[in-house]
Amino acid sequence: MESFKSESFWKPAFGRGEAESFLQAQAERVCVIRPSSQAGAYSLTYRLGASYQHNKLDVANGQFVVRDTRGAIREFRRIEDVLTHLGVSKYTGPAEAGGNYNAIPTGPPIGGGGGPPPPPPGNMGRPGAAPGRAPMQRSASTFRTRSPAGSPMMQRRE
Repeated sequence: MESFKSESFWKPAFGRGEAESFLQAQAERVCVIRPSSQAGAYSLTYRLGASYQHNKLDVANGQFVVRDTRGAIREFRRIEDVLTHLGVSKYTGPAEAGGNYNAIPTGPPIGGGGGPPPPPPGNMGRPGAAPGRAPMQRSASTFRTRSPAGSPMMQRRE
């Protein structure tokens, strides 16, 4: 029933203010679920224009009970049906963003992601400093570089 707690839009450490701050950087109608200030309930929070909506989400008799912002009460068996009813989508970014402490790590371990190591500091503009980087020639008002296809390009300095 509460399987959403394993997903990245579950934010157990968020209060109202943290949810609003987090959602500022997200698209409109992207939601997070967080504990409600009322014991035993949850809040589904999303941004709508410049304001934020906080929908109370209870769990009773194996169903999600939602009171939307107009006061209407509806019951749903799946969290996806709640999201559809409210016209929102769940946050699907990194689970670590915003303190999801229930997340299961995925992907390669930190520091062991494979690929060549980054070049040492100070070598970024020099020939051969990093794979795929073209050497640059500079003058007072223009600089020359090579396109990925190998042809020279001239650009004017601003």
